[in-house]
Amino acid sequence: MPGEHRAGEPPPEPRAAGVLAQALGDLRAVTVDPEALPVAGVLPELTDALEAHGSAVLHAPPGSGKSTLVPGAILEAGLAGEGEIWMLQPRRAAARAVARRLAELQGSALGDTVGYQIRFESRVSPQTRIRVVTEGLLTRRLQSDPGLEGVGVVIFDEFHERSLQSDLGLAFAREVQEALRPDLKILAMSATLDPEPISRFLDHAPVIRAEGRVYPVRVTHEPSPKPRELPRALSRAAGSLREEMATGDACEGDILIFVPGVRMIEDTLARLRDDARWQSWDLLPLHGRLSSEEQDRAIQPSRRRRVIVSTNIAETSLTIQGVSAVIDTGLAKSLRFDSGLGMDRLETVKTSRASAEQRAGRAGRLGPGRAHRLWTEADHAGRGAFEPSEITRVELSRLLLDLRAWGARDVDQARLFEAPPVASLDRAERLLGDLGALDEATGAITSLGAKLAALPLSPRLGRLLLAAQERSVTSLGCWVAAWLQEGIRLNRGPAGAQSACDPLEALRADPPRGRGTVERSARQLARILGEKLTPSPRSWTGEEEEALCRSLLEAWPDRVGRRGASDSVVLADGRGCRLAEESALHGDELLLGLAVDSGRRGERARSLIRVASRVEQTWLEDLGGVTEGDEVSWSEGEQRVTAERVQRYRGLVLSRKQVPLQDREAAAECLLRATVDSLERGLGLQDADREVLHRMSLIARLLPEEGFPEDTHLWLADQLPRLCAGRSSWRELQSLPPGSRLLDGLDWSARNRLDTLAPERLEVPSGSRLRLSYPPEGAPYLAVRVQEVFGWEVTPTIARGRQRIVLHLLNPAQRPLQVTEDLESFWTRTWPEVRGEMRSRYPKHRWPEDPRSAEPSRRTTQRRKR
Repeated sequence: MPGEHRAGEPPPEPRAAGVLAQALGDLRAVTVDPEALPVAGVLPELTDALEAHGSAVLHAPPGSGKSTLVPGAILEAGLAGEGEIWMLQPRRAAARAVARRLAELQGSALGDTVGYQIRFESRVSPQTRIRVVTEGLLTRRLQSDPGLEGVGVVIFDEFHERSLQSDLGLAFAREVQEALRPDLKILAMSATLDPEPISRFLDHAPVIRAEGRVYPVRVTHEPSPKPRELPRALSRAAGSLREEMATGDACEGDILIFVPGVRMIEDTLARLRDDARWQSWDLLPLHGRLSSEEQDRAIQPSRRRRVIVSTNIAETSLTIQGVSAVIDTGLAKSLRFDSGLGMDRLETVKTSRASAEQRAGRAGRLGPGRAHRLWTEADHAGRGAFEPSEITRVELSRLLLDLRAWGARDVDQARLFEAPPVASLDRAERLLGDLGALDEATGAITSLGAKLAALPLSPRLGRLLLAAQERSVTSLGCWVAAWLQEGIRLNRGPAGAQSACDPLEALRADPPRGRGTVERSARQLARILGEKLTPSPRSWTGEEEEALCRSLLEAWPDRVGRRGASDSVVLADGRGCRLAEESALHGDELLLGLAVDSGRRGERARSLIRVASRVEQTWLEDLGGVTEGDEVSWSEGEQRVTAERVQRYRGLVLSRKQVPLQDREAAAECLLRATVDSLERGLGLQDADREVLHRMSLIARLLPEEGFPEDTHLWLADQLPRLCAGRSSWRELQSLPPGSRLLDGLDWSARNRLDTLAPERLEVPSGSRLRLSYPPEGAPYLAVRVQEVFGWEVTPTIARGRQRIVLHLLNPAQRPLQVTEDLESFWTRTWPEVRGEMRSRYPKHRWPEDPRSAEPSRRTTQRRKR
């Protein structure tokens, strides 16, 4: 028999299908001999390692006996002393099943030597030495009893699933072991995770390995059906496997079908029950919401053949005897952060390759098996190797709250097995501050935060329920929290709505599919608060609705929005949204966006508010979140700064009213911001201003050592604080004297050097001081009548001789006569011809043969004679 082979030994050769079928029939009525399980062979090594080091890591595949054999061996070795052995399980159903199996092996009733404790359910006594618990219970126990009094060993089973609570519990337990309880033993058990990192985390704890016994499993694939077609595809696949078993092509046994959720379980079983060919089989569900008796029917051995349709609860935590075939949808419900809801929610996701191998391995425990996957081999190759740890994919406000309640200021101090993403931690800290759980100044946990930490809920849901309880609408709060948590969508539009609270309207409406799930969740929430749940709300008073809406506001204070034109909404975080047509909030100015979907391509760019609730401004004021103050802004139409008295909730504008401008400093700053990107337009630059800028630019290029700015645009922007001081409009800026308003930005020395190196005016031989022109491109030039430069022999220069002046020589009519930057050449070569032409045209003016020696003149001959 396969069960007779120890760890590390090869499995026997596969037997004929008929012989194996008889063996499987026997195994449906009895359990496997524990001594034959692979882990049995390494128990002495494991207990020795724990005793010597205080911590250890056990690496063994699913079904090898980790959960059922290790606690008893530790108890028998006396490693817990007089204390209990706590073994953590990731799921409640697994905790119950493992505890029952352990009790059987100990030969005691459940609740005596072996017991279990999960939320809302406990089977323990003063005689209990082995306690199987869900992971969150350890964290809460450590928060209230850091010394973990009465506990000698903590076992982290299925650590490869890497839940947030297991990571947190391991970090806390290690700290307790190091600081308070060196006698505390810690054991991490994993089926697939690389054990070396865990070993290093536990101060290089010994790693014990047990090799599994897995028979060959033949795996086939088919393309993934559409979600609505999954039950039909599963029924068809199960029928094919049944036929293979009947013809001997597959070993006879039970069929285990993996689906993502309870609804899919129900749909699949309903389709199978409609097929008469399954009448001789037991068709059974397996999921965490079933009673322990219902779960036992699927888990415990049976003489009848079975089809068990299960969630991923049967993947690693539970061993189901008699399974020889597996059908896998490749899907599972996984906790993910829902940014639209602002908290975690179960989503259907593709499983990893490691998960698929574990599921397929369920068919190879007792002999050769079959596994059929509803996805292609190419899809399989593209899947992740392992499931991402929860700490990388969920909202971390619960983690951060637990850390602060523990006394850890930051993640580094807590020394978690895996560091969480920084962005997720920052978001969590902001949320806890918004909820009032952390002191915004010190980051320390508040009294409200301590209350939230004591609840086994996300901080948002905890805040909603505490607020509802304070306002005496606990049941309404539980129903709405459950509705939001389960993600049931609105199923009717605003017509006929009796309230401005979408969750209440949804609960009042005809029961949607999933109402049973919502009710179970609501009852659990009420039990957490120690209250009784009233029936699903169909009517409520205005006071009750207001109390609930106020409670929602306290849990989602960051989701307040204000309606604009049409269906547009602006949220406090600045996001532009639109309100779903199904919402009852279309007539309200203020609302709370409880569920916000990001806008997708083709749906308009704005996000969609799927679920909303009403908000009154007085409620925001009661929260202390409304501020009022005078704000200045730029009026593009008036080209001036205006002032308004603005009421805001966070970044959301609630009201505006224009008031006289009082804050001149703020006005100048606003004027500067409006002008900096429109310098020419705002300052109204004139030619005199541009001349100043071009003069500086020219000297910066020719004489960089003088320190003038070559990029005059940047220099001009730097002058804005001076120019805008005490002013509030472009009109005031433009009224400043052109040219000098810029020169005033230079100190005395720089201004003097500028006037020397690039003067505004140049004195010519006639005595006139004429304006030099400085174009943006090219050399500066001087427009002058030719009679005024008689006596100049060469072209004048500026900038210490590095720049010639271009002379625009004019005739008596002020029209261009010659443009030259080589005056000497002009006198020598061109002047004789020009002189001859000009003498006949302007006989009353002087046209000497040698202008270099002639007397310059600003006047005509006639005027000189008079």
